[in-house]
Amino acid sequence: FIGIGRPLETHIISEAGFPPQYVIPALPMIGTGIRGKLQALCSIPINLMRARRFYRNYQPDLVMGFGGFPSFIPVFAAALSGIPVAIQEQNVKAGLANRFASLISKRIFAVQGSYGLFFKKHIRTLPNPVRQVFGRVRKWRAPQAGEKFTILVVGGSQGAQALNKAIVELVEFFKQHDIALIHQ
Repeated sequence: FIGIGRPLETHIISEAGFPPQYVIPALPMIGTGIRGKLQALCSIPINLMRARRFYRNYQPDLVMGFGGFPSFIPVFAAALSGIPVAIQEQNVKAGLANRFASLISKRIFAVQGSYGLFFKKHIRTLPNPVRQVFGRVRKWRAPQAGEKFTILVVGGSQGAQALNKAIVELVEFFKQHDIALIHQ
């Protein structure tokens, strides 16, 4: 595993029983302003060298990228090193890192209907893995008179901003109709 050294990824990898990850301190480019973009651009050459050194030592047969800025350097370095690259896109709309990685990937694994990837000829569609417990959720029923109705809103990835904006605009409606709102 190659990561950027965040505590969560380090914890998950060690809890799963894998050796410690190799850390390449990648920096995001989107939403960071001019200074952040310059820092990220300046870090690319040294991070590419770090990744290529890692590949020379471990000689992987394939590098698999899962999107996001932490995957860009390892995927690009693999392509420069002649190592086959595959990517996995779990969102319907591909993110920036996977859009670029699709240009150099031998295979793309994506959910049905994914768009934004440049080379669709290499795509193999797969469903998102879902734990079996989600299939055992009890059937929904409308709240009875006097019962509190609660909505949990969870947004992420490409649609989070639009979802957050829509929920904020509906807060008064929820209050008027005595609907509890939990917004993550």
